[in-house]
Amino acid sequence: MAEIKTKSFSKSKVSLDLPFLFTLQKESWERFWTEGLKELFSEISPIRDYTQKELELWFLDYKLDEPKYKTDFEAKQN
Repeated sequence: MAEIKTKSFSKSKVSLDLPFLFTLQKESWERFWTEGLKELFSEISPIRDYTQKELELWFLDYKLDEPKYKTDFEAKQN
């Protein structure tokens, strides 16, 4: 990756490196995907009908697949 040139207009000579923000965002997403959703689903599962007798919806597992269509145009055509 190319080095980013910066220019400081500060009077201070101390320079702090900025964190690579994309890495932070990616780690946050991965933590949400592996831990956060599982915790959320366990809190709301099962969802029962109002009579508490007939229907239950359980969230057992989840996954993220590749999109079926590559573009919005393809999706709208189908």
